[in-house]
Amino acid sequence: MKSLSYSDPRSFRRHADIHCIFCTGAYDHPHSHCPLKIHRNWFFFSWHRMLLHFHERIVGSLIGDDTFAPPFWNWDCPDGMAMPEWYMHSLF
Repeated sequence: MKSLSYSDPRSFRRHADIHCIFCTGAYDHPHSHCPLKIHRNWFFFSWHRMLLHFHERIVGSLIGDDTFAPPFWNWDCPDGMAMPEWYMHSLF
């Protein structure tokens, strides 16, 4: 995504701009002239899940894997409740 030009709607920068435009209140709804408030709102989780969905689809199409999903900790499963060993010893 980062190597794509800005003119490509799949580019990382274009995708990031979508988040910034809507989440900073910079987008002025053309019919009501009211900012679409994403943060501190009931819309927060569903809007960001939509953004993540499209991010997953873009990355999946670029790497040729339509099952791509970012890694996550599965806190609902006992095996997922432990902190990964590699995380405990990372250089971060």
